[in-house]
Amino acid sequence: MSLTKVTYSMIEGPLANATDFGVVGDGSADDTAALQAFLNYVTTNGCIGQIKAGTYKITAPLTITLGSKGFSIQGAASTATLFRAATTFSGGTSVIKIVGDGTPLSWSISGIDLRPLTGLTAGTATTGIQIGDASVASIQILGYQFSKIADVMVANFEKAWNIAHARMIYFDRCGAWNSSLTSANTCLYMTQNGAFTGDMVFDTCQFVSSTVAGTKAIEIHSPVGPYNITNGNFSISGLTFRSCDIYSGEKAVSMYAGAVSWITDVWFVAGCQVDQETDYCIYAESNNSATLISDIHVEGAFLNKANNATIGFYSTGTGGTVKDVWVNDCIIYQPQDSAIVFDGPLIINAQVNGNSIVGCGATGGAISFSTVSQIVCTNNVLRKDLNNKAPNYFIDISSGCDNIMVCNNDSRGTAVVDGIRDQSGDVGKTITGNLGYNPIPQTSITVGASPFLYKNITGAAQYVSIGGGTITALYLDGLGIFPTTDNIIVVPNGSTLGVEYSVAPLMFSQGF
Repeated sequence: MSLTKVTYSMIEGPLANATDFGVVGDGSADDTAALQAFLNYVTTNGCIGQIKAGTYKITAPLTITLGSKGFSIQGAASTATLFRAATTFSGGTSVIKIVGDGTPLSWSISGIDLRPLTGLTAGTATTGIQIGDASVASIQILGYQFSKIADVMVANFEKAWNIAHARMIYFDRCGAWNSSLTSANTCLYMTQNGAFTGDMVFDTCQFVSSTVAGTKAIEIHSPVGPYNITNGNFSISGLTFRSCDIYSGEKAVSMYAGAVSWITDVWFVAGCQVDQETDYCIYAESNNSATLISDIHVEGAFLNKANNATIGFYSTGTGGTVKDVWVNDCIIYQPQDSAIVFDGPLIINAQVNGNSIVGCGATGGAISFSTVSQIVCTNNVLRKDLNNKAPNYFIDISSGCDNIMVCNNDSRGTAVVDGIRDQSGDVGKTITGNLGYNPIPQTSITVGASPFLYKNITGAAQYVSIGGGTITALYLDGLGIFPTTDNIIVVPNGSTLGVEYSVAPLMFSQGF
């Protein structure tokens, strides 16, 4: 075996070639034992290990053990270095396991394609690459520098990537293709079972699945708690998806937190695309009290063809908290139902700004808020598609919502019934400047018994005209108004106009 000392990135050490360990790579010979010997040498000695182009038959699990030395494992390319799990694969569910405990030095893996050798099955292998171990909460890949996985493709496993209790990993041009599978599967599965999972970046990655029931392209699953504020255990946090292609799945992206666990600080930004037929493009559910999903950002993304809500955040059970969510500057195309949904009972601070929604077929609102506290919904645009599809309402605000700011949205000529349906009632709100809704047209006011009090709860200022009858006194928020006959009065949002009369007048309101 001939070894040469080289320096690569942050790794300095000998260069090892897999062929020196007896690896064949012809697709017929069983390369499992030779590959494992090669991997052991590279990780133990802090090597740069190279695997040339070829097809490498694998019949049992391969383990990459992180330790005290950094290393780099380099295939020729994901189109050239082909790892193939045979139908005789046995002894474990993961073809490749990356395991460790503590804070290993930075490591890298690149240039590999992994899938079954023939067809869509590989013996007992149901997972392509597993990073960390969900079964043991005390073992964690902590890391203090970003390690890197680049140009690694996994296809046709029930879980292509399975990540738990690991952190500080950067994924570059990686992917999972499960579109050929006919049973439920997940391209990227991230979970926790008592420890922390997160602090990862996925850059220019692809996650492609089918629309089979139960299928997810990306699943972020936090099922156990309670969250530990001291060390972050029982949580998943710090995930960034940037310029990623996410195709199909019953739920293309699914986030679920239960049992008092947390999912926080998740970003889908800078050119992410969620495309093809799916029930939900992004689905997030916080289930039962003290469970939390928060600091979620969907910004600058393109989302297409969802059959249910395109983006949906749900507080379920006894009131799991969903807090601090931003859906900004997205293009949402052809949603068959609502484009953006927030559904309580415990959702706090929903920010929806600068989105373009095209061809929405919702029977309710294209943007829907139900039992939400703190709504900021501004500068969104609704337009029909070539099939002239349009929702009944652009923005639908249910009773139970409060602290509302809905301003400068544009639904001109698009919503079937009205630009906004506001059922929130007498709460703090501002609803103004919305083209296609504001100014609110003239409406007759039903005058009750004297003294009659009319409170403006529309979210915008109004003119109130009073004519006829015999009025004995007028006052606005308790201050008298003169004269008392045939008057047009400006009533600010939240103010109350009082009318005392002996003969009831006619009254009308109109926005401006």
